[in-house]
Amino acid sequence: MRRLQPTKVQSLSLLALVIVGAVAVVGIARRGGAQSDSTCLAQFQGLPGNENGGVLKCTDCDPSCDQDGTMTADGSCTFNFRICANQAAGSCLAGDVKQLKVVKKSSVTGPKLMKPGTSSACGAFIATVKTKGKKVPKPGTTKVKVIVKTKDKRKDVNTLTLECDPLPSGATCVTTTTSISTTTTTTIVCGNGVVEGSEVCDPPCQSGGACTSGMVCNSSCTACVPGGACACGTPAQPSQLKFTTGAPDIGSGDCSTTDGTVVGTVVDDSGAILCNLRSGGLYFGGAGVADGDEAVAVRRRVSPSDAGAVRLRPGPFTPPLT
Repeated sequence: MRRLQPTKVQSLSLLALVIVGAVAVVGIARRGGAQSDSTCLAQFQGLPGNENGGVLKCTDCDPSCDQDGTMTADGSCTFNFRICANQAAGSCLAGDVKQLKVVKKSSVTGPKLMKPGTSSACGAFIATVKTKGKKVPKPGTTKVKVIVKTKDKRKDVNTLTLECDPLPSGATCVTTTTSISTTTTTTIVCGNGVVEGSEVCDPPCQSGGACTSGMVCNSSCTACVPGGACACGTPAQPSQLKFTTGAPDIGSGDCSTTDGTVVGTVVDDSGAILCNLRSGGLYFGGAGVADGDEAVAVRRRVSPSDAGAVRLRPGPFTPPLT
C-alpha cells in the first residue's frame, strides 16, 4: 500500500494560509479593542457614581442632592451637573466626533453642545424635577440622554434618570450648620516688659515674671539666669570723653547765624562771636584761642534752657558728658 507524501508546494500553501488567518484574527481583535473602549466619549460630571448614566434618586429638601438652596420641602428637586463629550480618560482615547446629541425635556436647561471635532466639549445643565400627585405625592422623574459617535466607528450612549422623591409624612428637612473659625495671631515681643505667650519673663533689665531675686531674664525671654557680677546700672555711667585735636581739624561745616533758634554763642578770648548755638546741637573744638602750651575746649549738648556764651579752645581737652 502506497502512502501519498505532501509535496513542497502543498506545505508552503498550507503555511501561508495559517499566517493569513492569524493576521486576520489579530486585526479583528485590534479593531474590537479600539471600538470597545468608548466610555469617555459621553459622560456626566458632578454626580458621583453616575458618570456613565444610571438612576439618581433624591428626596425633596435633602441638601446633599437637592441644590435649590431651600430648607423646606417645595415639591421639587434641583440637580446641577455637566455633560462632557470626547474627554480622554485612562485607556479611552478621544476621537474625531462626527455626531454629538443631547436628548432632554424642557425641565432640563443648558447650552447646545456642538461637535468638537478632535477636541472636547462641556456644558453646565440644571434639571428641575417635580414630584407628582397632589393628595398623595409620588416620585417625579426626568431623563437625559447623550449620544456621541466618532469617525473611527466608536459609539457611546449614556442615559441619566433623575428622580425626586417626596419628603415622607412626618419627616423634617435636614439642616446643615456651617461653623466659621477665626485664628488670632499674637506677636510676642521680648523686651516690652509684658510676659506673653511662651515667655517666662520679660522685664527690661530687672527680675520679673518667674524670676526670683538675684536672677535676670535672658535675651530671648525664655529663662531666668543668674545676674552675675554685672548688674543693671553697674558700673556707673561714664562721665568723661578725652581726646586731642590736631591738624587737620576733625569735623566740618560752618556757623551760619540765620537758621534755627539761637540759644547761645561761641566767642574767642577777645569776645568776638564765632558762631551761634542752636537748640539740640552738639559742638566740638574751638578756634582763634591760644593759651600757652595747652588749651581746653568744652563739648556740650545745648538744650533750649541753655543761654549765654560757651568758650571753645583747640588742643587736648577732657569735656564732661552731659
